[in-house]
Amino acid sequence: ADVLMIARTGEGKSMVFQAFTMLTGMVTIQIVPLNRIGSEQAEDIQHINRETNDLVHALAINAESKKLTPKMYENIAAGKYQHIMLDPEQAAMPDSQELLRQPAVRDRIGLVVIDEIHLVKLWGEDFRPDCIDIVTLGAIATLSAEAEQYVLTHAGFRKVGTQPYQTKVIRGSVDRPDTMYILNTIPKEHLSSYRMLHFVVRPGVNIAEQADPMAIKKTLVFVDGRTYDCEDPSKRYTMFGIDGGVDVCETVQSYGSHVAEHDQNVRYKEYKIPITSKIRIMVATTALSTGVNVPDIEYVVQWKFPITADLEGVMQRLSRGGRALGAGEQSIAMLFLLYFIDDSLKSIPESAPGARGEDAAGLSDQDVESDAGTDFDEDVAVGGKKFWTKLELEQREKLAKIWRALWNDHTLRNDTGPCPRKVINQYLQDHLSLYPLDPPPATTCCNICDPSLLADLALDLTPPEEPILKTSVKPRAGTRASFAHPLIRAWCGKAADKLHPAGVRMFQIPASFFIADVVV
Repeated sequence: ADVLMIARTGEGKSMVFQAFTMLTGMVTIQIVPLNRIGSEQAEDIQHINRETNDLVHALAINAESKKLTPKMYENIAAGKYQHIMLDPEQAAMPDSQELLRQPAVRDRIGLVVIDEIHLVKLWGEDFRPDCIDIVTLGAIATLSAEAEQYVLTHAGFRKVGTQPYQTKVIRGSVDRPDTMYILNTIPKEHLSSYRMLHFVVRPGVNIAEQADPMAIKKTLVFVDGRTYDCEDPSKRYTMFGIDGGVDVCETVQSYGSHVAEHDQNVRYKEYKIPITSKIRIMVATTALSTGVNVPDIEYVVQWKFPITADLEGVMQRLSRGGRALGAGEQSIAMLFLLYFIDDSLKSIPESAPGARGEDAAGLSDQDVESDAGTDFDEDVAVGGKKFWTKLELEQREKLAKIWRALWNDHTLRNDTGPCPRKVINQYLQDHLSLYPLDPPPATTCCNICDPSLLADLALDLTPPEEPILKTSVKPRAGTRASFAHPLIRAWCGKAADKLHPAGVRMFQIPASFFIADVVV
């Protein structure tokens, strides 16, 4: 029978995939969303293989491995590999489809695994190999009712039922009592900066105002979009006055599609080192959101909404923390959401769709099509009320109801409504799990259940005030400043070379790192 397995991160889903071939001798085909996941799991299987007298040989098929192993497909057809991993793009390739149709391969396939199956909607249906009619195991950590129905309809599963050959849904608890939730909104004035993440780097400077990067808790920050980078957090750390013995750029790193594959591998390898990793803060996109295993992440931060705006994906990201915690310890998952989800900030104009009879959970999921809110500016109060602008109304309408329910359901019911954890668990159908987990007490659940939680954790989320700087301009030609400025810049460059010899860096440190192109 086909199986849809829903179980939280860390419950051992990968062990099920890996054990099948060892127990049956049949081949497993595993479709993984990211090359990183395939490579890591192949390494894990090879490690197990060394302990089990070569029962299973694993291979991750990707563009790089094809180049390095020209006879890869010949080796697969000859039965050299028993656990084969490939991403959706490779699965849809004609050569991969042809390989899996060969009787020598197809007749030995016993299981097709679709890992992180909630992403099927993004992949389309072309990723499914022709062997999909063989027993299918879909695995995921979080799945809403709507997403579950889509997966069961479009991922090649048979009809759900209790009869032989029908699909079985095995559902474990998706709650994470070992994770504490912190929710906050980003005010409009802070949308264009990372100032509210200042708390992450603040411990990196001790009371003597000396750099102590290892005091920064290992943090993973998810930021979506092309414009993100780690420059702002790095600058905030630099502003504390780092001495020449600390490489700020190494303390805060980025990981995404814009980073070369070689650099991705180097950074990820360093970040995985427990306790002593030099990278204390990793700013990442979805590339590190699923299937990766970094053992000692203490803070996981979701900054704004992800591009897909789905709660399932966000929960996958937040579950990256706390992989190697001791009994009774918790990681901290932080959601920084855009201000316009807060229903208490402003009112809805009477002419806006949904203004009458709107429930506490939020507006309709449909986009605003009228000009409602055009005449209402955020700084204009009518009858003592502030109204949402047209743009804000449109942004609120685009979000699924679950996001506003997450923030508003508790407060709009006089602080007696469900907390964010309960809203999340209900949305992800945790009440249907075969073995529900006991929820954590209010004191370690979230900052909505216990508003004093931030103070107890010594977390100050207040952004620092920006220093008031004078306008900077290039020195006027013919002045002493125009003569001295290039000389000082040249001296800074030479001093940088002495502080950081060429043997310990990959490129020359520009003088602009120490002195700007303009002067005050």
